Amino acid sequence: MDLLYRWNSTFTITQLPNEILLLIFICFSEGLVWSDDERENLPRSQLAKTGWMELMLVCRRWRDVALATPLLWRTMNVGTTTDWFKLALTRSSLASIEVSFTSHDVSEEQVFLLKPHLHRLRRICFPLAPISAHIFSTMEDNTSYPALEAMEVYKTGIHLQVSGDLRITTKHFPHLQVLSLTRAVMPEDISVYARLRKLRLWDCPCRFSLNTFVQLLASSPNLESLELDEILGQLDDDGHGDRTSGQPAHLLPSLRSLRLDHHCLLHSARFLSRILLPPTASLSIRTLGDIEQGYTLRSFLPSNPRDLLPGLASVTRATLFITGGEMSLHGWTAQKRVVLQASIHPLDDEDGWEAPLSEGLDDLLKILCPASLTHLTINGKSVVADPAEWATLFSSLPTLAWLQIGADDNAFVGLLMASSRRKRSTDESIACSRLRRLAVKGDWFIYHNLDIFCDTLVECLQYRARRGSRLRVLQAQLIYDEYVEWENTRTEALFRRQHLPRLQRLVAEVRWVVGPRS
Repeated sequence: MDLLYRWNSTFTITQLPNEILLLIFICFSEGLVWSDDERENLPRSQLAKTGWMELMLVCRRWRDVALATPLLWRTMNVGTTTDWFKLALTRSSLASIEVSFTSHDVSEEQVFLLKPHLHRLRRICFPLAPISAHIFSTMEDNTSYPALEAMEVYKTGIHLQVSGDLRITTKHFPHLQVLSLTRAVMPEDISVYARLRKLRLWDCPCRFSLNTFVQLLASSPNLESLELDEILGQLDDDGHGDRTSGQPAHLLPSLRSLRLDHHCLLHSARFLSRILLPPTASLSIRTLGDIEQGYTLRSFLPSNPRDLLPGLASVTRATLFITGGEMSLHGWTAQKRVVLQASIHPLDDEDGWEAPLSEGLDDLLKILCPASLTHLTINGKSVVADPAEWATLFSSLPTLAWLQIGADDNAFVGLLMASSRRKRSTDESIACSRLRRLAVKGDWFIYHNLDIFCDTLVECLQYRARRGSRLRVLQAQLIYDEYVEWENTRTEALFRRQHLPRLQRLVAEVRWVVGPRS
């Protein structure tokens, strides 16, 4: 190590003035972020990487500068040991600090070490555990923590009970901007919500009515992100048991992101009927349905979803996914900004029930603006519909340029039907006249009907080619299960010999693959 220090000290960058080195170190530490894969495997509490400490291995001078820079030690991921915590608290000096308890078991010693530094807290993240509730337990009525901007209480698998009241008030936390609570009592101080930029609540006891809660959100001028998980059922319905109460809807003026999860259809519908979102906001919702209330996405949205979410008018890319009892619809803008992520799945396992594609297609047409869609993907296990239903869809997609669907020959019958309904004198003579790329992903069941499927596809492509709308790219992927692999050779030979030449005469580029399910 001594040789490494001496070697590195000869480079010009290691001899920069301390003021410049300090700026480099701070920029480097702030630029360290978790990758998506890393973050998926981390507890929610992990604040930041501490990879900047490797800078101290470059040379002795860099080590001395890092040791003397309190801002580098302000972020503390506290594990099961306290030695590092003590060191960081000391070296951070008077700088504001961000403390994250990454272990499920916070020790009394760790709480004891932190208490003298509470006035320096800028952000704190701790698990739902009995000892954690004592972090602020000694607060006097006149105690204030003006530096604290973010507080997060997260749930672990071993601490599931509801914690006590954390006494979150603007008097104690006057500059709190980010609040995330799990099974902790929601603040009753109304002024707390008016200051928040981000709010996340998961299964928190609440004494508010639904109407009061919505009014609190609407009166929060800076609220940008809202996440509600298992909350809506705990809000009193103001005496209204139906989905829409006739109450006026309130605009959440600054909201950019709304996520609702683990709520039944009735509670989701009631909440969404009370709010309006700005044009730039996105909505992510996962709802529990049942047979009596239905399994459609539009059942928990207002009759005109664009009143709730104006951004739907800018959606140009959409994906409809159906498998088993789950149905989901995602929408993006041309700039790939997410506008909608909506899904519904059974409240209880319903034997033999599967979401019908016909309902999904109807959801797509009534929720989005189909006339604006340029890219559409429809996939899953239950992706078969009647030709008339496909025809209704394709008749509504004048700007569609890219389409990916399952191997349902009814889809191409429907596309042909939609085109034949057109009046040449007024409109384009075919439906989806701008369609240039088509991807077909077929399952093993089509092998027994490969001739029918390909004949239908060729007939549709011929009709379109004669009217000046020729595909540029056709991508065909035929999938089989391994236990029928013996059929693969026969199927591939049949496709190559009989059908591929016909498709190549109609499409500029044909990409195809026959292989096992991944």
